[in-house]
Amino acid sequence: MVCTGIAAGLGILIKGGDILESASKITAIVFDKTGTLTEGSPSVDEVETYEHDLSEEEITYIAAICEAESEHPLGKVISTEFLNKLQKDTLD
Repeated sequence: MVCTGIAAGLGILIKGGDILESASKITAIVFDKTGTLTEGSPSVDEVETYEHDLSEEEITYIAAICEAESEHPLGKVISTEFLNKLQKDTLD
């Protein structure tokens, strides 16, 4: 079970050989889109607006205000990143 030792060194824990054998039958894996899989922490990459009269700047401002007191990890990211963007845009 050399591979489980190597995997453990990379932070991947495998319960046992039977689990590894069962994993060979997997045909699909579904991941969420929070960014935690590849980056280790969520981030805002893009803002898209759909069929309304608000600009991206207005939506950014509203989202930052709505999430400002959030304790949820994604709410904190939205608030922090949008408030930083608003501050940068104000200084430019």
